Amino acid sequence: MNRYLLIAFLFMFPSALLAQHRSLHAVKINQSITIDGNLDDAAWQNIEPATDFIMSFPSFGKPAAEKTIVKIA
Repeated sequence: MNRYLLIAFLFMFPSALLAQHRSLHAVKINQSITIDGNLDDAAWQNIEPATDFIMSFPSFGKPAAEKTIVKIA
């Protein structure tokens, strides 16, 4: 049964086979932050951002159309 579910998943979502696997580590901070979409709080300044995302739709594998910066604290 599980084998059939796996085959169905891979058939329905072929991009899962080509997924980009990366990791990002959270950084412990002592300052407070404001969650507003802006990364200008002092707490964000020393956190390495995740960038260089790729699209899955409509142009699979191409660079993201919009600039995206992700930081995790």
